[in-house]
Amino acid sequence: MLRSRDIEPYDLLACCSTHGFLKPKEIDSIGKGINVGERILNAAADHSCHLIVMGLDNRSRVREWILGDLSKTLLQSMTVPILLSH
Repeated sequence: MLRSRDIEPYDLLACCSTHGFLKPKEIDSIGKGINVGERILNAAADHSCHLIVMGLDNRSRVREWILGDLSKTLLQSMTVPILLSH
């Protein structure tokens, strides 16, 4: 469920267009037995990315256990710099 302050996908496209940046690529890679953190790192390597930008939020221990810990995976295995925002 989107909240009123959430960013819509077209907001990023409009921002990039306004500032003269290329349209961001949307990457959808599905891999069996590979968690989301590993998929992000693999996509960064496949596309020669120089930086990963991601947000962090506070989660309950139960929610973190159920959903996995993306931040932990990325920070333990990072192959490129990661810019974190909270």
